[in-house]
Amino acid sequence: MARARLYRNNAEKQAAYRARHGDQQGPSQRLLAHLGQELHGRLREAIREGRNRVPATVLGPRADDTLINLIGYVSGVSPTGERE
Repeated sequence: MARARLYRNNAEKQAAYRARHGDQQGPSQRLLAHLGQELHGRLREAIREGRNRVPATVLGPRADDTLINLIGYVSGVSPTGERE
């Protein structure tokens, strides 16, 4: 005899899984992209207004460049170093 279904459809099953394991999930790509763009904009404003605490070379032309430079800066690697 087949076991009774716990969920009516796969959407309910997935929602239940996410509810049980939500704290184990990392941040979404969308959230990380938004935070990167926000940080890029805030650094650009701070550098323009002269109130930045990081070198101006950390600011890249795009948000992803800025994040790569910032990772290099806090890691002790030159922000203007070569990348892949």
